[in-house]
Amino acid sequence: MPIHKAIKMDLEYQNRRQNGFGNSNLLEKELMESIRVWLKYSLNNNVLLEISPFAYFQNHKIILVKSDEMDKPIKEYRLSAAIEQTNSLTKRLYWANKTGLDFRFFEQSSNNLIRVREKLYLKYELLKNWQIMLGDEILLNVTNASLAHLLDHNRLYLSSIYQFSPVLKVELGYMKINRLQKSNMDLLNENNLILNCTYTFKNIKKNRC
Repeated sequence: MPIHKAIKMDLEYQNRRQNGFGNSNLLEKELMESIRVWLKYSLNNNVLLEISPFAYFQNHKIILVKSDEMDKPIKEYRLSAAIEQTNSLTKRLYWANKTGLDFRFFEQSSNNLIRVREKLYLKYELLKNWQIMLGDEILLNVTNASLAHLLDHNRLYLSSIYQFSPVLKVELGYMKINRLQKSNMDLLNENNLILNCTYTFKNIKKNRC
């Protein structure tokens, strides 16, 4: 529901999958599910400001032992802001960097924290409505974490984005994650499949008398 043509509102649904204990089926178990509202403002053709005033996440435990499959998900509410700059390399190839800030609120308030994130990626247009994206993102905890656990995790991902209509976009992909848990000093390696669905609200024109 854009206030004017430079602003739009997106509703985003995410689902990430992981393998169960003792197998390599990346679709078997849920890792994360979320729904989020984004307000996006285009400063110009290259720079985009994004604010998410509300997001709800269900984060499942990373399955390392059989009992992890039975644990209940952790609920999280999140506020986010980001700025993204895109530049063209060729007619179809683009590179971009995105800097973001997350305010994360959990059921146990002692776990609340602020996280910064930096993403670099390449995007190639196979067709006008079909893109391939390759990128890397690092996420750092800046509160409620020791210096030894400043790193939250690093993501290397490859995905395909298809624009089904002017308002509906779907992203499917693979994500390789190196995560540093607060309870451990060793990096945990993850392999995840991702699904992102985004619905953009159209302009609502007022009727004139």
